[in-house]
Amino acid sequence: MRSVSGIRGIVGETLTPEVAARYAAAFGTFIKGGRVVIGGDARPTGPIIKAAAIAGFRSVGCDVLDIGLCPTPTIPIIVDYVKARAGCAITASHNPIEWNALKILGGAKKPFPTVDVGKIFKIADAGRMKYVGWRRIGAFDFDHHLWEYHLERVLALNVVDRRKIKRRSFNVVIDAVNGAGSMFGPELLRRLGCTVTKIHCTPDGRFPRRPEPVPAALRKLGQTVRHTKADLGFALDPDADRLAIVDERGRPLGEEYTLALAVRRVLQQKSGPVAINMSTSKVIDDLAAGFGCRCYRSKVGELNVAAEMIRRGAVIGGEGNGGVILPALSYGRDAAVGMALVLSLLAVEKQPLSAVAAALPRYYPARTTRPVPRNFAGRLKHLEKKFLQGKVSRLDGVKVFLPDGSVHVRTSNTEPIYRVMAEARTARRARTLLAEALAAIEQ
Repeated sequence: MRSVSGIRGIVGETLTPEVAARYAAAFGTFIKGGRVVIGGDARPTGPIIKAAAIAGFRSVGCDVLDIGLCPTPTIPIIVDYVKARAGCAITASHNPIEWNALKILGGAKKPFPTVDVGKIFKIADAGRMKYVGWRRIGAFDFDHHLWEYHLERVLALNVVDRRKIKRRSFNVVIDAVNGAGSMFGPELLRRLGCTVTKIHCTPDGRFPRRPEPVPAALRKLGQTVRHTKADLGFALDPDADRLAIVDERGRPLGEEYTLALAVRRVLQQKSGPVAINMSTSKVIDDLAAGFGCRCYRSKVGELNVAAEMIRRGAVIGGEGNGGVILPALSYGRDAAVGMALVLSLLAVEKQPLSAVAAALPRYYPARTTRPVPRNFAGRLKHLEKKFLQGKVSRLDGVKVFLPDGSVHVRTSNTEPIYRVMAEARTARRARTLLAEALAAIEQ
């Protein structure tokens, strides 16, 4: 599958070493050589796909710096730090273990333009890779400790109140799903003065739970929070760019509220625009309005959100899947930033997480997925007719904004499915909206 973030597939089927090498060579051809930073999550297939990608980059004259096991958000930061041309993450993010991917990355302050991703695909399709002879083969180097620079940058953020966090001495549980955040996440929390309990922090890439940190996957995290009497629990996805949270009672807040808490913390410190994607909850619109700030929306996809943030001069943004983007550090989703902002908010507000979350605007979600049917575009017109009373956006699929909620239907960028996402002021109303949307599409 191809999207604005790169390519992904099932290893050994649609994603093979040959495919990885071809797209890496196309990527290297497009950027006309130079240095590329590469790293990835802990999946067992990672070393194979990474080796093929490294071969592809070097074969077109790119010098490669391998930074080893690291969160995806580390790579753009290191791209800027070592003045590289671009970055590549070997990770399928929240996809199941049989998947892997090449994620195309720019620098922390200059994300890779979405239009250029399409140009890379065209080079790969046409076989126009500019391979070089032995005298110009790219160099190779590695440094598997550069993730510590990323950690230091997070701790140095003005919006992260280290003194107040340390004074609170938070007791925190972290579940890294045996992924790229297994070392990074606990170390960040320790440096913030937290007492840390680790679960699923063995970086072997063998996921002990569903890799996407949705509420249903966080049962053990909630149990551990209650057992240790922790203040809260953090859950990461395999490449540590998404964050989910459970409160002191062990109850998942839902990924939408990760971004809401981060937005609240930032807007307390600095007023300014907020940018989110079309699937993100109206919680953020309401929260921004409460601070007198505008909220803008983009197509789904981290690069699309980043481009909208740059266009609007946003001070905070992200995606409702637990992806927090803080431009003071980087235009990439970053679970580490999310953890630091949430702890800062709790330290300042001096209340339990459950109380802080209860004060946020409340919308209840109802979601499902289905295989993409034939004539999907035509079926979306039925959806628009069903909700004539709402405000319709066709920026990404069809999104209908209603007075008490919303309905969004779109095809996935990462799987051969379409997603139906409804939300409302009550759970019952959200379920009703979901059922009505499905009926309209499947009639």
